[in-house]
Amino acid sequence: TIEPAQWNSNKTGGGQAPNGPQTCFQEATNPHGGTYCAKVKTGLAFGIVVVNGSLTTGKVEAPSTSKAEGYIRTIPGGDYGMQFTGRPDSLVFWYRYDSYSSDYPRVEARLHVGYAYAPEAPVSSNHPDSTGNIIARAQWGNVPTTDVTSWTRVSLPFAYVANDTRTPQYILITTTSSGNQTGGSNNSTLWLDDFEAIYNPT
Repeated sequence: TIEPAQWNSNKTGGGQAPNGPQTCFQEATNPHGGTYCAKVKTGLAFGIVVVNGSLTTGKVEAPSTSKAEGYIRTIPGGDYGMQFTGRPDSLVFWYRYDSYSSDYPRVEARLHVGYAYAPEAPVSSNHPDSTGNIIARAQWGNVPTTDVTSWTRVSLPFAYVANDTRTPQYILITTTSSGNQTGGSNNSTLWLDDFEAIYNPT
């Protein structure tokens, strides 16, 4: 039942989030490197409601039972804000995946100041618009829709906001075993390991 150190999931989320099944675990079986990897698994609440698996540096918030209103946020100055002051070229990680019903994973990262939210666009006024706090984004998703049994490396380039020279304060990394927020398939499972920020020489 242990969450990976320095990471969070719906287990430690707010609102309705903890009422669903735990969707993120620290796993010692077959990590890519080190002793553990993260296992992110989509589950069911009350036997009928799909709960997308989540692993994040922020806090999972479910203000209602509507999946569309759920979001993840950085909370500065606490356990739900990962401090980060660099301007890397890319974010690298390794993954494996078990897909059910053509489900697909998603991994995103945002470099920002102050508060940040994912998805960024508010739904039914569920959170403020923090677009102005975002300095750079890195996004991966919609693939694969099939099983990936061997550890596979992914490199996500950061796209920086034009003419924004601010130094980031935080990085908000969000990952899910079911990339469609309002959909998803029970038992889709994403394994993640060895996140790295890459800096190429100028």
